[in-house]
Amino acid sequence: TKGASPCVLGHQASSVTAPANARSTSSTKASASSPGSARSAKTKPAWLRARQAEVDAKREHELREGSEQLFAAAAQKYLIECKQRGVRTLDLIAGHVSILLPTIGSLPLRDVCNDALEGFKDERAADGVKPSTINRSLEVVRTVLNRAARVWRTNGKPWLSVPPLIEMLDERQQRRPPYPITWSEQAELMKHLPAHLQRMALFALNSGARDDNVCKLQWAWERRVPELDRSVFVIPAEEFKGKRAHVLVDWRPDDEGFWHDEAAGVRLG
Repeated sequence: TKGASPCVLGHQASSVTAPANARSTSSTKASASSPGSARSAKTKPAWLRARQAEVDAKREHELREGSEQLFAAAAQKYLIECKQRGVRTLDLIAGHVSILLPTIGSLPLRDVCNDALEGFKDERAADGVKPSTINRSLEVVRTVLNRAARVWRTNGKPWLSVPPLIEMLDERQQRRPPYPITWSEQAELMKHLPAHLQRMALFALNSGARDDNVCKLQWAWERRVPELDRSVFVIPAEEFKGKRAHVLVDWRPDDEGFWHDEAAGVRLG
């Protein structure tokens, strides 16, 4: 009826207003999906889109529990623990983690297994990486999974029920028995090194020290042994991987107070 109020029509008004509501809803949906709206979403600043993606990823990570935790999160936790314990090989471990993440970083812990690492092994071997180096990366995976099963807990439950078996590559084919180099081989080696590296190389050859200990050697560690007329270096335990002090024996000085090697023709002053 003309001029009638919707309140007067009562229950019967629903049959009249329904098409109008439908048209209104349809119009709203069309407006939301219009090209102009899509363009508006795309014109959001890049930093805002990146921030939103970061927030979404963080929220998704927080909702993960137990074996649903990603290997990347577990590896990050392991690196933090290594830093807190003052592990000397932290940089080396972090390097292995960075190599592993493209392959298994986005996998839940329950999916990280020997089969999941086959592609990683093949790719690294194809790049000419030795089995022993590949095994060092696999040992990091094994350590992370073991800690997820035996150490880390969320609400009293382990991150991983049982750590899977991670098989190592056979290193026997690449192993070569150690042998002492001859004086002529040492002299030939020195010819190809600059003077400052000759000093370091000679010390390493004659003391058997690791390159890390040679590079970080300090004069404060030197100890004179008058009875033997020579010096030794006492390297503190915290500077050695085995966490025990080591003694490195130096050469006997010549009459002019220099360390030298006659065969190589090198004098260390």
